[in-house]
Amino acid sequence: MRKERKPIDAERFYQAVLQVQPLHPDANHDLGVLAVLANKIKVALPLFQKVVRINPKIEQFWLNYIDAPIIGKRYENAKGVAEQAKTRYVAE
Repeated sequence: MRKERKPIDAERFYQAVLQVQPLHPDANHDLGVLAVLANKIKVALPLFQKVVRINPKIEQFWLNYIDAPIIGKRYENAKGVAEQAKTRYVAE
């Protein structure tokens, strides 16, 4: 039987990917998601900011970038990110 993976294992994996490819969008994004789940909003926000700069075409990146400050009760930050998304998000 395979051992169940834990968030700390995933975090280590994403960190290892970022050692090789610091601008890997999925690794940065998923590390941000893990940070939000651990209630580390200050850690998550720069990761989400990085991924929307790397690839502004991914809707999920923007949604999580907007959602993180809402979860952290930073409503003005969320409003600012939503405004950025209006001008920078490019749907395919």
